[in-house]
Amino acid sequence: MRPARALRPEDRCIAYTKQQEQCLLDHHGNRLCSVHADYPAKLLARISDPRFFKGKTPKYEPQLYTELESAIKNDLLVVHGLLATIPPETGFGPFYNWYLGFHQGIDPWTHVRLAWTTIHEAIQLYLQMLDTVPRPKVSVCNELEGLVQALKTDRAVARFFRIVLFKLAPLHRDRRTNENILEQFIETGVADSMLWGSFDLSKWLDSLEEDYARKSAETLSQLKGITRYLFLPKLKERKLYIRSIAQSRTYSYKEELVAKAYHPTRYIVWCLDEDEKAEIFTDFGLTAEEQQHESTASWSEYSTTIKLNTPMLHA
Repeated sequence: MRPARALRPEDRCIAYTKQQEQCLLDHHGNRLCSVHADYPAKLLARISDPRFFKGKTPKYEPQLYTELESAIKNDLLVVHGLLATIPPETGFGPFYNWYLGFHQGIDPWTHVRLAWTTIHEAIQLYLQMLDTVPRPKVSVCNELEGLVQALKTDRAVARFFRIVLFKLAPLHRDRRTNENILEQFIETGVADSMLWGSFDLSKWLDSLEEDYARKSAETLSQLKGITRYLFLPKLKERKLYIRSIAQSRTYSYKEELVAKAYHPTRYIVWCLDEDEKAEIFTDFGLTAEEQQHESTASWSEYSTTIKLNTPMLHA
């Protein structure tokens, strides 16, 4: 007997129908109605075909990814094991990008081949757009949001840019196109971990060029043109930018601290840095402690005067 329709949303079966909509039947406390009792097994069988995800993007297949996300959140499906079954060919980048974005904290290099495919397809798609529209409104990072979010350490980021640079070098694209692509990647902040940490950028570039020379010596000059005259200057610009942001934040924190900690009896010792204290000694020949002592004495005298004159002010 077909179960009745659920009267309340929380009583609905958590399976999805063929129309990619949630089932409206009552699950009677089992999470799945009797009609969809075998839904998890059928869903797993449907997506286990290695060709299933090829070319299917969240943008053009939103119902599919909505169903997958719902099944994963409801503990009806686990997709980790499927990644090893995907064949070594292009077409699965959008799926892996979605996978990394949905499952936060996963190392993108767990499946190196899929990560390489994702980066390769995103750049290729963007270059095709450039051939059609001179200034496309989309960014090269549109198909890499999940992968970029998963890059947490400088080593992971270095591996990412290694693939990007190796992809761009043999294409012989014009300088502006390569610069634009690198700029879009750097502006996402993905390279910040390399710039803030103790990562040796010069040594990394040397090893990168050595590795590339073994693969394709004839286009090594093209790679050096990108790394030395496009990539490295853009990284330096980004480093100056993030340092200025950090300094502005430091100044704002300092101003807030000074505003809260200010008092004539402790301002010089508490709120001035060593350079400012050195200027006081140069200008007045007094240490910060001596200057603070004079300031405290002046404040005490001023406070006493105010207290003595207060009754007269109210009279």
